[in-house]
Amino acid sequence: MFEPKRKANRSGTFPQAFWGTENGEQSGVLAVARSVSYTPGTNVKGEVSGANWTFMLPSMELDHVVCLGVPPEDVIPVLARVGRRVTLLCSLHQQVDVGGLRLRYQPLSLRPLVLDAWNKLPLEDHTVDLLVFTDRKVLEQFMRHADWFDEVQRVLKPDGLVYFEFGSWKLRLFNRFRSHPGTLRHFWITPLVGRMKTAVPSSDTAVERFCVRNALCATHLKRRPLASFERALYEKAYVRARMRRFSALWTPAENATWLDGPPAYLCRLAEAEGVDIAKHRWALVATGDYSSRKILFYLFPPDAQGQTLQPEYLVKLTRAPQFNYRLENEVHALRALQHAKVPGAHVLPRIVFSGHHSGLALAAQTAVPGEPFNRRTEATPDCPYARAAVNWLVDLGQATVNTEEATAAEVAQILESLVTRLADIYRLTPQHLAFLEQQLAVLAASSQPFPLVFQHGDPGPWNVLVRPDGTPVFIDWEAAEPLGMPLWDIWYFWRSFSVRVARKKGVRDRLEAFLQEFLSASELSIRIVASVRRYCEQVGVPREWVSPLFYLCWAHRALKEATRLSSHRLERGHYINLLRLCIDQRNMPTLRRMFLEQ
Repeated sequence: MFEPKRKANRSGTFPQAFWGTENGEQSGVLAVARSVSYTPGTNVKGEVSGANWTFMLPSMELDHVVCLGVPPEDVIPVLARVGRRVTLLCSLHQQVDVGGLRLRYQPLSLRPLVLDAWNKLPLEDHTVDLLVFTDRKVLEQFMRHADWFDEVQRVLKPDGLVYFEFGSWKLRLFNRFRSHPGTLRHFWITPLVGRMKTAVPSSDTAVERFCVRNALCATHLKRRPLASFERALYEKAYVRARMRRFSALWTPAENATWLDGPPAYLCRLAEAEGVDIAKHRWALVATGDYSSRKILFYLFPPDAQGQTLQPEYLVKLTRAPQFNYRLENEVHALRALQHAKVPGAHVLPRIVFSGHHSGLALAAQTAVPGEPFNRRTEATPDCPYARAAVNWLVDLGQATVNTEEATAAEVAQILESLVTRLADIYRLTPQHLAFLEQQLAVLAASSQPFPLVFQHGDPGPWNVLVRPDGTPVFIDWEAAEPLGMPLWDIWYFWRSFSVRVARKKGVRDRLEAFLQEFLSASELSIRIVASVRRYCEQVGVPREWVSPLFYLCWAHRALKEATRLSSHRLERGHYINLLRLCIDQRNMPTLRRMFLEQ
């Protein structure tokens, strides 16, 4: 059986400032928010690591990885994480700056070599764990030589692997491997071109149909109408038969059962916690354009069929170690919620197993049956699913309120540090900064106990599923704050929902939508004010604290958004401009009623 090559655990340990290591309790008000640096540009859209296919490997802890051809530069750091040594083999006509590559990636144990002949690899016998063909042309060029297979067998270890991709119009590449002894597995991948983002074992048509039905298939076209058209093509049987893209893993080891089922490293971590997933069917989904987005494995029961096929578990993995803390936070948060007396906790995702592999955090949860909120919502002020979601957030605040940890003055001091960081990042006018300081002063002047609550942290509609019985379920608790701010969750949900309501009316600009549906006198604003009033009554938030909490909520959101903005786009950020809008328009009907009618 395939065994991983051990190397030092490079995973980021969860900061003690977040959770105690013994009893799993969080320490500190807004501990997660205070532990983030909010450095602009550290999570910019499009700057996501490549080589999503590495998550399909039996192990991502290897000794020697060899790449035939030069991969995209976003792939090289990933290969360097997977292997202790990385060798790039490139031909002279590729005109690669070998010296430049070696200089740029010297800390990553990279060794670029120039091939003199494709039929002779400058590698020692049986020293390679993983041989990667960067593209189809490189693979074809290598296979032109009669002794190509002997050369592959010579350099690979007995349990080594070959990875390559091909299209349905190039099945002969796949067949040439299949005609030789060893074990070969292939996978249906999408999109048709570019970085692989979805993978399903090609023999599992039921899982394929599940991915198509639930829009999990990645598209190469980005604009929404074009992406929808591309997804529609996947549903056409004649298109799937002629325009399909595959990847393959081959090993010289015969009857390599460790290539069956989910990746072996997932099975080992599950087995360590008494969970057997070795025979589960699976799909890998690696969509999203941010490095903070997780790699997802949908795990299905072995015997489920047809339209009844539903995932049993959802496994999340981080793409980069610097984001481990977010997934680790979700693990602790969900476990804490299961032990708390929270209404409806039994329908929340439950942690099945968790751990680290190759320096990356991973966590398996029970899959929540249901449809995405945005697919079910009516996008109207009286939408029952929106009302139910807000009601649940109110109940969450009431069930978890804690008045023993801090006074209002102490909370004001913590929030002041966030405002200071905000002023460091953005160009706030003296008037805006003075206004925020006035809001802080209202809290600082009080010595009353402050009602801290268990805060979801990112309760946008995209993080809500609607169960078959209509019950909303909040997922993705990575930003959870067990000692968090009251009201922040419902304001964030209402902001996002107000944008959707306005979009249905033809308003595309998000700030204009917020102004029209949230701040102005509207049917939706009546429901917003009523939910705030109910929250304050049930959780115990004094009327005079509503205004400071409202403005500081958007200050915190602007801080979080800074990581997704490059330095030249900071002043165009949505939340910093929403904050400015709220300050400048502080006499709008919704705000007057929200602050004065509690």
